[in-house]
Amino acid sequence: MTNEKTASRPGRQPKQASRYFLRVSKLYVFLTVLLIGVLVIYCIGAVTIWGGSLTYDSLTYLLKDWSAASLTAGGDLKDRIVYSVGDDARFTVFRGGLAYCNGKHVAYFDGSGINLIDEAHGYADPVLRASEKYLLLYDVGGTGYSVYNQLTRVAKKDAEGRIMYGAMADEGELLLVTRSRETRYVVEVYDASFRKTMSIYKDQYVMAAALSPEADRIVICSAVPEESAMGCEIVVCRNRETSPVSSKTYSRIMPLDVTATEDGFIVLCDSAILYLDRDGGERARVSLEGVSLKTADLHPERTVTVSAANALGSESRVLVTGPGGEILYDATVKERIAGAYASEDPEEALCWLRTSDAVIRVAPDGTWEKKNYPSGTVLSVLPLKNGALVAEKTGAGFFAD
Repeated sequence: MTNEKTASRPGRQPKQASRYFLRVSKLYVFLTVLLIGVLVIYCIGAVTIWGGSLTYDSLTYLLKDWSAASLTAGGDLKDRIVYSVGDDARFTVFRGGLAYCNGKHVAYFDGSGINLIDEAHGYADPVLRASEKYLLLYDVGGTGYSVYNQLTRVAKKDAEGRIMYGAMADEGELLLVTRSRETRYVVEVYDASFRKTMSIYKDQYVMAAALSPEADRIVICSAVPEESAMGCEIVVCRNRETSPVSSKTYSRIMPLDVTATEDGFIVLCDSAILYLDRDGGERARVSLEGVSLKTADLHPERTVTVSAANALGSESRVLVTGPGGEILYDATVKERIAGAYASEDPEEALCWLRTSDAVIRVAPDGTWEKKNYPSGTVLSVLPLKNGALVAEKTGAGFFAD
């Protein structure tokens, strides 16, 4: 008699494991265990051999080129950015968001208003500069400087001399102007890995310097003593080459600031704006003779200067020039302008102006749109691709809000 529980049913076969897949499965398990073992041995060896080099800076450097989620230029910012700062705060736009530093902290809010960086820096007189990818924070009169991406600090270092000025190229190449014991100033250039590539020693008073966007050119603007005034020396060098491409001295003119463009440099002086090509040749000049310059903002596409139009300072001359020195706007206004800011979008505005109690948008056709604020609360205006952020002591919001 057949046992019904053990009898095979017609048309069905008992399940059997494939020997081939069993071998493959065991091989994968063995390889997994082997790789984990090799990783553990490597980590132990790395810590044993290179343990002294595993510092905070070296670990954060791994994050150097990491990017957060794609950021828009303020378009996703729906709520007011809230913070609390004093009059010493300095602001800049970085990756479509807002960054600031004051006497204690450095902070960054992305294009969605999320606070990604907020830390103490320990610098006595901090200055914040933004490039396309990185933020440079340096201590004027001190030796410390730090570099941030949009997530974290990627380097914290000390220069050999006291830092007077700093700039960054788009890919992270760095320039520092420091004081020297051998000469008055040294222009130090570093590559994107913070390795020094060259040092340029200057006996003149270096007022400003810049790297071209690709970091292949360096411009140095120095004040040169003359018999009864100061002159301006402008030197252009190739990166990693000691001999200058060009060196020119302008008489009775004082350099104040410089910015790099795609095809050259713009140098702001006390009595002129100079437009130079990549080799230092003068392409155009806008005269500022006979005016008392109050504030200015340099941008590759436009330059904004504000000067006193009368002895009392109750009227101001606002001048906006294009990338080739063409005059876009020139008007005398009955306002005490405290700050001027070049627009990021020529279809949005020519420039933005700040008084003690208002922010003004100068439209492309020259008309004004004015918005009043409580006196003394607005610290800066940050032009974006689609408007501007108004930075106050307690937070920042869009001009149109």
